Order: sequence, then C-alpha cells, then structure tokens
Amino acid sequence: MSKKIKKIKKKPKTTLDRMKLGQEKKTESLVARIDDKTSNLLDAIVALDIAPSRSSAAVTLISEAFEKNKEKYLKILESYEALKAAKEKLKTNFYESIKETEEEESEEKSDNEE
Repeated sequence: MSKKIKKIKKKPKTTLDRMKLGQEKKTESLVARIDDKTSNLLDAIVALDIAPSRSSAAVTLISEAFEKNKEKYLKILESYEALKAAKEKLKTNFYESIKETEEEESEEKSDNEE
C-alpha cells in the first residue's frame, strides 16, 4: 500500500472530535442569532457526523475560539472579575451608608423626643 493511501486511511485529527462534543457538563443556555454562513457551517458539521447536533458544534466552535485567543479572553475575564468585585464593594458601601444614616436619624429622633 502506498504512503498516500495510508495517509488517507488515517483518521483525520480535528478538535471537532465527536467523542468530545457534547460531553462537557453544561450549566448555561444561550439563544443567539447567527448568519447564514455560520448556520451552513453548523449544518455541514452535523451532516458530516463531526458533531451530533448544531448545539454541540456551536459549543465546540466557541470553545476553540476561546482557546485560540486564550490570553486575550483571560484578560477580559480578569477585568470582568475586578469590575464585579468593585461593584459589589460599592453596593455594600452604599447600603452601609444608608443604614448608618437611618440609624443616625433614628438616634436624633429619639434624642429630640426626650
């Protein structure tokens, strides 16, 4: 058998491995509008039995995009977490301030009544 034929008989290596698709635990749901080109790509992936469903194919494509630009997305996630923490701190400070103001007003009211 020639080398060329052996190469063709080998299973193609792809990150869209059917064994991996849809196996990760998913906890979030997303509804998104996609263009015709993306829709056709998802249909092709399913038709070729690369993925069991359009959903699994979409998850894998999104995951691959993340892995390809991992450093960039990790910086975005880091900034997001810092922003979330700052907002939470701001909310806490705001509510503590309101509580202190209410307590001061209550004390003043009690003092005035005496």
